[in-house]
Amino acid sequence: MILDKILDTFSEETFNSIKQSYIEKYDVTPLLKTLKIPVINIFGEKDVRFPARVSKTFRSYNNDLIDFQISNSGHFPFLQSVGRKQIYKILKESLL
Repeated sequence: MILDKILDTFSEETFNSIKQSYIEKYDVTPLLKTLKIPVINIFGEKDVRFPARVSKTFRSYNNDLIDFQISNSGHFPFLQSVGRKQIYKILKESLL
């Protein structure tokens, strides 16, 4: 799959560069702490662009946030049918 080849080009070094250049310059902590709506943080287990270990830290900003890691998935878990099915299931369960 061509998407797999593209995602293979992103490394930890690339992520660190993006983190230093962009992510660390913007503090969204105050906003995340004030959110009063349900938030589902959906991320892929094997995401090399935005590693799962980083996504899991978002919960420290908002205790109501639901972490949803999709196994064996990369940066765009919703592009795979397995990922979409899992996302649909968690959304359905969360909205009931």
